[in-house]
Amino acid sequence: MSGGSVVPDVLAAVDLGSNSFHMVVARHQHGQLVILDRLREMVRLGAGLSDAGRLDDEAAARALRCLERFGQRLRAMQADSVRVVGTNALRRAKRKRWFLERARAALVDGAPGGKAVQIQMSRDRVRRTRMTTLRSGAMSRMGRRRPAL
Repeated sequence: MSGGSVVPDVLAAVDLGSNSFHMVVARHQHGQLVILDRLREMVRLGAGLSDAGRLDDEAAARALRCLERFGQRLRAMQADSVRVVGTNALRRAKRKRWFLERARAALVDGAPGGKAVQIQMSRDRVRRTRMTTLRSGAMSRMGRRRPAL
């Protein structure tokens, strides 16, 4: 890898989609990513978003319960770095800061020493590209540019 960047031993990508949330956990071994776990859960976040951009309490609660389960798995797998990308429903939501603060807490609650959690609001095309990067094990790109996933 160029530039001397250090890739965490265990890293995760979490995709907060409008319909479902996805998580991929991988271990960096010998310059490759080895997928350790994949989770997918239907949360229907977009269905809980009003035309005015208000995220209803039921949809927010469903999403946060899912992220708590993801957080439990991340802690069990001792993930060193977590990259999160939120898409359309979160970009449109009026209470996104409130939700994202709770999402971060759900993912790292009780983690020893805390872990690096980066949350980025992203366009759908960029989200797919970055998730594909993690899924394919293309470490050269991740190591150089460290994209927010």
